[in-house]
Amino acid sequence: MSDHLDHGLIGNGRVLALVAPDTGVEWLCLPRFDGEAVFAALLDSADGGVWRVAPVDPGPARMTRYLPDSRVLETTFITDVGEVRVTDFCPAPPLGEDPRAELVRLIEPLDGVVNLRVEFDPRPGYGARRPALAARGDRVLIEDDLCLSCSHGAAAVIAGQPFRLDRPLVMVLSHGEPTVPPVLQAAQAALEATLAADRRACEPAAPEHRRDVLTLLSLCHTPTGAIIAAGTTSVPEALGTPRTWDYRFAWIRDGAFTAEALARLGQTAPAAAFLDFLARTVGAAPQPLYGIGGERSLPERALPHLAGFAGTGPVRVGNAAAGQVQHDSYGQIVWLASRLFELARVPVDDDRFAWLAGLVDRAAAVADTPDAGIWEFRDRPGRYTYSQVWCWVALDRGATLAAARGDSERAARWRTQAQALRERILAAADRVGFFAQTLDGADVDASSLQFGQLGLVPPTDPRFVATVRRCEQALLVDGLMRRYVAEDDFGETTSTFSICTLWWIEALAAIDERARARQALAAFEDYGNPLGLFAEDVDPRLNRQLGNFPQAYTHLALLNARLAVA
Repeated sequence: MSDHLDHGLIGNGRVLALVAPDTGVEWLCLPRFDGEAVFAALLDSADGGVWRVAPVDPGPARMTRYLPDSRVLETTFITDVGEVRVTDFCPAPPLGEDPRAELVRLIEPLDGVVNLRVEFDPRPGYGARRPALAARGDRVLIEDDLCLSCSHGAAAVIAGQPFRLDRPLVMVLSHGEPTVPPVLQAAQAALEATLAADRRACEPAAPEHRRDVLTLLSLCHTPTGAIIAAGTTSVPEALGTPRTWDYRFAWIRDGAFTAEALARLGQTAPAAAFLDFLARTVGAAPQPLYGIGGERSLPERALPHLAGFAGTGPVRVGNAAAGQVQHDSYGQIVWLASRLFELARVPVDDDRFAWLAGLVDRAAAVADTPDAGIWEFRDRPGRYTYSQVWCWVALDRGATLAAARGDSERAARWRTQAQALRERILAAADRVGFFAQTLDGADVDASSLQFGQLGLVPPTDPRFVATVRRCEQALLVDGLMRRYVAEDDFGETTSTFSICTLWWIEALAAIDERARARQALAAFEDYGNPLGLFAEDVDPRLNRQLGNFPQAYTHLALLNARLAVA
C-alpha cells in the first residue's frame, strides 16, 4: 500500500479506480462511485483488499505513465530476466451508450519470460467481507454480480501462485456480464476505442489543460449526470485528526463549478447533464449534496474495522452535511444555468425557467438568515458573507435570464432586490475595510477571494484588494492558502486548501499582479503527483498532498488559474 497519493486514476463515467505505482488497485467501488468498495487498501493495507499484478522479482526499474491524452495507465517492469507491461483502463462505451462497470488489465511480456504473481484479494463491503473465490473455467466468481474473467490462469490467480508469463494475459473485472471478452484481440480493440474516445473528449482543450479535463470527466457519472466532489472517502485533511469525510457525492457547489469549467473547454454535454440532474433532483429548496442517483438521505457512519489512510481514522461513509442549510446553492444553480446559456446556448425553456425563478425568489427570502456556510460548519450557524454573495448572484443572474426571455417584471424586481442585498454586503465590508467571513464579524476567509471574479465589485475595488492582502497576511503559509484561522468544530485547521491557493492566484491575476500569480502557480503545480493529479489539501509541514483524491475543486480551479495567468 502507498500512504502517499501517488496513484493513477482510471475511469469511464461508471467506474473510478485508483492504481498505485506498483499496479495495486487500492480503491474501487462497484457498481457506483458512492457504493461499497471492493478494493480499499488505500484505507487499510491489511484488510481493505487489493488487486496487484507484478513480477515475482520486480527487478531494478519500474515506470508508470498515462498514454498521451488518455486515462489509460501503463506500468512497465524491467527485471533481470525480461520486461512486462501492465495496461489498465476502463473501456469507453460505443457512442450514445452508457459505460459499463468493468475494468480491463492487459499484461504483456515484452522481453524474456518473467514469473508473474497476481494478488487478487477483493473485500466487498469496504473490507468487511472476504468471499470465497471459485474458478469456473476461466472465470473467478466473487459474489453477487461481481466476476473476474481471465484469458488463462484463473486457478493461479485465485491461489496467488506464480506462473510464467509466456503470452499476454487479459483480465476483466465486471459487475454483470463483461462487454469485453478476455481475449487479446478484444482487449486491444477496447483499448484502441478507449484511447480514441479520451482523445476526442479532451481534444478541444489546450495540452496543459487535458489532464484536468480528463480527471473532471472521470468524476462525472454518465448514467445520471451527477458530478462527485472527489473519488474517495476519508483521506484526511491532516494526519492524526478526525477531519475525514466522504466526498463521493454530488455537491451542488462543486458540481456547478466543475460543469462550468468543462463547458468553457468544450465539454458542453456533461455540463448540461449536471444541470439536468439538478433540475430532476433539487426541487424548490436545495440541500447541499445528493447521492449520484439523486438520493437525499446520506446517513453518516464510521467503519471501525478499517484503520484509515496512513492510520488516520475514522473512515466514514455518508455525509451529514446533506442535512445542512447552505444558501449559496441557490446562486450556484442559477449561475450555472446562466453560464451554460452564455457559453453554449443551452436552452432555458418555460419549465426550466419556472424552476429557476422559484430558486431566485427563495434566495431573496433566505439571504439574510443564518446557514452553515461553504465550509459546512456543524455547530456555527452564521450570516456568512459567501452565502450572501451567492444569493446576490442568484438575483443578478436571474434578472439577466428574465430579461433575455422578455420577462421585464421579474427582471426589474430581481435587480432591485439584488441591489439592496449588494448594498448590505458592501456596507459590512466598509465597516472593516474588507470582505470578512461573516457580515457582522472581522475574521478573514479565503472564500472571499472569489468576489472580484463574480462581479460583485471590480477586482480593482479597494475592498477586494484589501481582502486579498488580508488573506495573504492571515492565511498564506509557504505560498499556500488556508481557508480560515478561526477555530471550527474540530479545533484549528493546519492544512492548506488547494482551491483557496488557486483562488488567490486567480485573484492576483485579476488585480494585475500576473508575475506573482505565475510564480505562485508554478510553485503550486509542483505539489501534484507524478501523474499530474491533485488532492484537496497540502500539508505545508509535511510538504505533501492530503485530503480526498482526486479532487474536482482543485482540478477545476487549476484550469481557471492557468487560464487567468495566460
